[in-house]
Amino acid sequence: MNGLLKKTVELAKTGSGDGYEDFYILTVDNTYGKIRLYGLPDEESEAVLADVYTALYRHVHDLPLEEEMLDAMMEAEVQKALEKRLGEVPEKAPMIGDPVKLAEERAAGVWIRVENRTGLYSDRHAAEKMSWYNYAAMGIRVLLALLSLLLIAAVFYMLWRYMVR
Repeated sequence: MNGLLKKTVELAKTGSGDGYEDFYILTVDNTYGKIRLYGLPDEESEAVLADVYTALYRHVHDLPLEEEMLDAMMEAEVQKALEKRLGEVPEKAPMIGDPVKLAEERAAGVWIRVENRTGLYSDRHAAEKMSWYNYAAMGIRVLLALLSLLLIAAVFYMLWRYMVR
């Protein structure tokens, strides 16, 4: 296994979302090429790819550091995803030439699906998802709480003045 991939796998095994994203970036083309050997159309191949990386994330701590074992694990996940999605594993076509690579924007789209399924970066994106409406509603709640406190203080003041007489 090349040094960069090994370090990335080690980082991903610690639970680092960035490490897993780097692992995805380094391995997505190879995995996509394996999936395309089964003759699926692009959209179906991308769905299987998202299934594979979602499943791999669920047991990221078990990723092997040896290249052969990692390759075998990924091939097994591809077969599981194909069987789950199609009901069977289709026959694999022989590879002729270089493996099919996934376009960068499509790989990013698949990664977003993986993020959504696994909950990666959900805290990071939560702040980005807040709209002006959320901020306005929060401000109104704070204002109402302050007015309630002011009203309670006024009632206690009136009661105190009444009791002092």
